[in-house]
Amino acid sequence: MGQSFGASSHYAVISNLGELCMVLMVLILIDEVDKDVKAATEFEDFLDVVGEHDEAQVIEKMNRKEKEKVKGSQKEQIILLEEVEIEL
Repeated sequence: MGQSFGASSHYAVISNLGELCMVLMVLILIDEVDKDVKAATEFEDFLDVVGEHDEAQVIEKMNRKEKEKVKGSQKEQIILLEEVEIEL
């Protein structure tokens, strides 16, 4: 582009200006990538907290189901014992 002006002094200025613009754009891009990395890290931390909370809820539900199974089997045993007593 600098060569289209015809003067050799313009080429050096425009070339250096282009280099400067490129370096500035790379710095801006690095800043944006840094923001994305920070956002991804925060999101990962959020998912870890949610996962731990969900895991605790799942364990709690499993414990409740196990307790219900035990209660259910105890009720079945009581019913079976009552049936045996009735037959005797």
